[in-house]
Amino acid sequence: MDCDRCRAALSATLDGEDPGLSDDERQRHLATCAGCREFAAGAARLHRSARVIPAEPVPDLSAAIMRSIDAEPVPAPQAAPDRTPSAASVDERTRFLRISLAVIAVIQLGMAVPALVLGDDAGLPTHVARHLGSFSLALGVGLLVVALRPDRAAGVLPIVAAVVVCLLGSSAIDIFAGRANPGAEVSHAPELVGLVAVWLLARAPGETARQQAHPVLG
Repeated sequence: MDCDRCRAALSATLDGEDPGLSDDERQRHLATCAGCREFAAGAARLHRSARVIPAEPVPDLSAAIMRSIDAEPVPAPQAAPDRTPSAASVDERTRFLRISLAVIAVIQLGMAVPALVLGDDAGLPTHVARHLGSFSLALGVGLLVVALRPDRAAGVLPIVAAVVVCLLGSSAIDIFAGRANPGAEVSHAPELVGLVAVWLLARAPGETARQQAHPVLG
């Protein structure tokens, strides 16, 4: 057996690999070869020194660690204040809008009664007065429905907007044409306020949805 093959087998044995030679073959060669015996002893020493290496010295940080534990904790940064409206404020605003709509609806219904029942509206013919009373009654009922069920605001809004816009537009035309007194047209302010209130309720479905289970004012 040559020395290179024996030394390769010795190195493989130290590394836990297959040496390719039996132990008897290695021992017979070592018994007759002083060079390979010296190689085997040196390889064994190098293998032990590589496996057992003294730990590197590190500084003792125990005192600093204990001081940091005893130190006063640094306060956490305060979060920015939440500027979203609270549920209480949202409910209060919704309640105010509903009460306002209920009041305006009662006013509209009260204004519709003389024209609708008695046919009396500022000297207009009875038939025309009753038609106008019907529109006033319909507007009052629509506002009252939204006051009681704010989740219906989005559905009622187009109808209320059409009635109020046409009413205010025709009033503006008559005022500029000299056919109407501006002071008398101020009486249409409740309709405008009612339209704004319905719009505010319709644009906040998250607020009005909470009222579906409690449709009664309060």
